[in-house]
Amino acid sequence: MRRTIRNPFIGIDGYNCFGCAPGNAMGLRMDFFEEGDRVCAEWSPSDHFQGYGNVLHGGIAASLMDEVAAWVIFV
Repeated sequence: MRRTIRNPFIGIDGYNCFGCAPGNAMGLRMDFFEEGDRVCAEWSPSDHFQGYGNVLHGGIAASLMDEVAAWVIFV
């Protein structure tokens, strides 16, 4: 069963996380959910996240993994 994880930081003054702030226009704007004992995210990249020729930039890939890891600890 899929359960949405509520982002408790929304509404906090100055919250502009590159990974998970929904209001950060240049950020990843990731949402998370639990599925069984897993923390998951589904994300589709915009063109400005590419490195060379339609390839996801490595720094963005690392940021995705970092953000998921942080939410695993948070949950």
